[in-house]
Amino acid sequence: MNSTGPARAAAVTYYNFMIFIFFSYYYFLGYLHRLLGQKKPDLKNHVNRFFAKYLPLWSGIAVALFVFALLLGKCTTLNCTRALRSLTDGSAAAYEAQYQERLTILFDKTQRDVVLSPYETKADLIYVGDFTDDPAHPTNQRIAAYFDKNSLCVRQDTDSSNP
Repeated sequence: MNSTGPARAAAVTYYNFMIFIFFSYYYFLGYLHRLLGQKKPDLKNHVNRFFAKYLPLWSGIAVALFVFALLLGKCTTLNCTRALRSLTDGSAAAYEAQYQERLTILFDKTQRDVVLSPYETKADLIYVGDFTDDPAHPTNQRIAAYFDKNSLCVRQDTDSSNP
C-alpha cells in the first residue's frame, strides 16, 4: 500500500486477532479431547465420534457467519473486502490500463516533455496519489530523471468538457 496508514494497521491487528482466536479455539478443543481421552477408553471413542461428526458443522457455521457478515456489509472496511470490491467492479483493471498507458508514454524515447492525463479511475488500495501539475516539483523531477525526460507533469483539468 506504500504506507502504513491507520487502516492497514487496524487490518493487521484484526487478522492477528482472528488467527489467535482460531488457533486458541482448536487448541482448547484438542486439549479437551486429550484430557477426556485419557480418563476412559470408552469416552475417547465417543469424543472422536463427536469431533468427526460436529467439527465440520461448527467450521461451516463459522464460515457461513463470516460470509453473512460480508453480505450484510459489516466487513466493508476490511482490506480484503475492499480489494475484492476493486477486482470485481472493474476499477482495478481500469486503473491498470491507465497505468500501462502512462508507462508506454514514459518509455517512449521520442517524448522529452511529458504531460500526463490524471487518473480517471482511482482504485481503492491501489491508487496512492499522483504527480503534480508543477514540473519543478521534486517528485516530478525525480521521475523525469529516472525515465530520462526533460520534464514531467500531470495536466489538471478543471473543466471536464475541455479535453
